Amino acid sequence: MFPENKKMKDSQSSFELNIVRPLSLKKRAGKPKRNIFPFWLLLQRVDQVYLIVEEEENDNELNSNSISKSHLDKSCNLIPIKHIIPLEIVMSEQIETLQNMKLQIMENKKQIKKMKENDNKQIEELNVNSFIFQIVLKKKQQKQMNNVKADVLKKDKQIIGLTNDIQQLKTKINQLLMI
Repeated sequence: MFPENKKMKDSQSSFELNIVRPLSLKKRAGKPKRNIFPFWLLLQRVDQVYLIVEEEENDNELNSNSISKSHLDKSCNLIPIKHIIPLEIVMSEQIETLQNMKLQIMENKKQIKKMKENDNKQIEELNVNSFIFQIVLKKKQQKQMNNVKADVLKKDKQIIGLTNDIQQLKTKINQLLMI
């Protein structure tokens, strides 16, 4: 019943286009008549099927090979698939694209948040390390100061001891000179 069957696949989507036309041409004697032959464009998608029925007029005088060629060349001037696809499909694709973009944005935000958390942790670690370094440095400086003070006190005691020894020697020298 449907001798002509042509399938076209859109390379960018999952749609399949079937063009089917019933042929019942017989050569008739006499004057050529015009017959109306319906053909169907069947647009299939995994979850939806759309059927578009159109009519065409064609002469009876053509042979079957030229009928097929004529049918495919003239009658089935295909409307681009983008014009056949209903608005809902286009919108659903746009919605899907937007949802994918939204997911990507959310993932990017999560990554940014993780990076900020890592930065905050690193800043905290640097602050803690800096604080510890300052404490250690102050302790070292304090220790050095205490060592310097101890050395100064020791030298002061030596100076005082030497000064006392000098005083005693002076008094002994003065006593010896007086005799």
